Amino acid sequence: AMPEQALTLHTADGHALAATAFEPATPPRAALLIASAMAVPQSYYVPFARWLAATQGIAVLTFDYRGIGASRRGPLVEVDADVLTWARQDCAAALAAAVRRWPGAPLH
Repeated sequence: AMPEQALTLHTADGHALAATAFEPATPPRAALLIASAMAVPQSYYVPFARWLAATQGIAVLTFDYRGIGASRRGPLVEVDADVLTWARQDCAAALAAAVRRWPGAPLH
């Protein structure tokens, strides 16, 4: 597996989200989905995600909510989303992607 891979996730309501998978060198003993703090891009978590994958054997998935970071398409004021949309659509898509990518690994 590649240690770091850029991905595109698709939400149930049709949005494309930028995501990154961080893979340990061996099969992961666990997987972690990092749901960013509000308005914080996934890039903020890269050093932590790399450390977990490289030294702890934990696979990590980070993503940008719609309107944030690499998932942003145009001005934020034009993004029709709120915290519930980010949770119900964006987090749900990321959670599903993590389960598909690392089946059987305990997910945190």
